Amino acid sequence: MLNGNPTLSDVDLPASVDEQVAFWTSHSEYALRNYRDDSWYLFRVERSIPRVTHFLHARGTEWVAAPVDAGRNVHAPDWRDALRRVVT
Repeated sequence: MLNGNPTLSDVDLPASVDEQVAFWTSHSEYALRNYRDDSWYLFRVERSIPRVTHFLHARGTEWVAAPVDAGRNVHAPDWRDALRRVVT
C-alpha cells in the first residue's frame, strides 16, 4: 500500500473482460483493464484522464508489455515484472 492506495504488488490481473483494477506508484496512478481473454491494457491516469500506454499479453512462457505508440516491447517471466519495468 502507498498512502492507503494499492500498489502493483497488491493487485491481481483482472479476470473478466472489461474488469479493471487501479494501482499507484510513487509517481503516478495506473489502471489495468482486461480487454479480452489473455490481453490487458495498461492506462496511466493523469488529471483523472486515463491514457493507454501499453498492451500486456502472455506469449508462450513469457509476458510482453508492448507500447501503444513507439518504443520497445518489454519481455519478462511474469506479468508484474513486465509492468514493473514500464511503470517505474
